[in-house]
Amino acid sequence: MSPSLSVRTATHADVEIVAKFVKNHSNPPNSLPLDAIAVGFKRNAFPDDGSRPIAGAALAEDANGSVIAVAVFTDWFSTWQGRPILSIQHLSTLPNESLKTVFKPMLKHLAGLAVERRATRLQWNTGPEDVELKDLSKEVGAHELPEWLDVVVSHPNLESLSRRNDGLPSRTELVIRPAEPRDELAEFENEPDQAKASHEDTELYHFPKVGAPVTETVIAERNGVEVGFAMWLFVYDPYTSSRSLYLEDLYITPQARKHRIGTQLLSHLASIAVNRDCLTYRWQVLDWNKGAIGFYEKMGGKVGSGKIMTRIEGDLLVELAAK
Repeated sequence: MSPSLSVRTATHADVEIVAKFVKNHSNPPNSLPLDAIAVGFKRNAFPDDGSRPIAGAALAEDANGSVIAVAVFTDWFSTWQGRPILSIQHLSTLPNESLKTVFKPMLKHLAGLAVERRATRLQWNTGPEDVELKDLSKEVGAHELPEWLDVVVSHPNLESLSRRNDGLPSRTELVIRPAEPRDELAEFENEPDQAKASHEDTELYHFPKVGAPVTETVIAERNGVEVGFAMWLFVYDPYTSSRSLYLEDLYITPQARKHRIGTQLLSHLASIAVNRDCLTYRWQVLDWNKGAIGFYEKMGGKVGSGKIMTRIEGDLLVELAAK
């Protein structure tokens, strides 16, 4: 790191600075009023109602203490790793500052935060226009996953999905209930050897003794038999300055497929998103899964943002944090 550059984690006092960077340096431009961005970031990064923070920011300062770059991040989660993910949602510099100057120091700081939080990886998105960011990402050893596409359902399609029940199993057949500690999701999918989540991680992130869980899960039962589940969490979206419901995992047992139980679970989570004041509901799909893509588009989802997920994980993440 340059001796004239320092990176620190944002505090309450930095809310307006973060909001100004998101407002003035987003691509595409952010149309929200500055006050709305500030209120949304403060509510999600420094909640005063006892809820779990889901957002944060890192600030790069020059030798004079002036902020020249901001990175806004949110917490995601990996089902099979059973650990959090730190996701960079916004990264920008002042117009006269070079991204190359701040990228590695900023990434080192965020990698340190990720390791402190026991996160399994650090990730961000790059678009076709982000040529410099792509090059810098390659320099630090990050790898791209272009096969994963974002799916986003926004209002008014979100409300429509929350009320969708045409042709679905009747309530006498299907019950959706909150997951309990006794529910073993890896066993549920018959893939216990692939799951790396320990019982301690499950208790810490799904069923904590104190505070709110990082993730929440519902189980679908048909005629008293468990036939599927959906796991989700709330993430922060700086573009809308609000939280979004992110579907991390959805599974239906093979024998229960083609009964539209997946649609019922998607609709159930959409209703949770609406009731908890989320402006968007999102998940990801592989680009080769044309059937699922068509299905999601029919229900009002916008598939593919043009962005490519880029990540650093494992030993490389730890090494970056320690440099």
